[in-house]
Amino acid sequence: MKNWSGMIGFDVGTAEAAIKVVESVRLIVHAVSLGGTESLMEHPASMSHGTELLRDEKEPMVPLGLLRLSIGVENVADLIADLDRALSFI
Repeated sequence: MKNWSGMIGFDVGTAEAAIKVVESVRLIVHAVSLGGTESLMEHPASMSHGTELLRDEKEPMVPLGLLRLSIGVENVADLIADLDRALSFI
């Protein structure tokens, strides 16, 4: 994509792993928002969907390890390095 931002979602398996990743990023901001210029990471299970997480205790509505990443305008190599470093902790 040129001159635009994008959003991706990926599952790191557990809520603990997801929280470790969002606590470990340095360049990517841990926040809920869309449309800004900075890269943002959200853990829906503990943020935007926390109150509606479980309708059935056995099957979460949102995967507990799901992370959403909204890509901003930072240098791509810097973003990859930041994410790679954070993922190395899980």
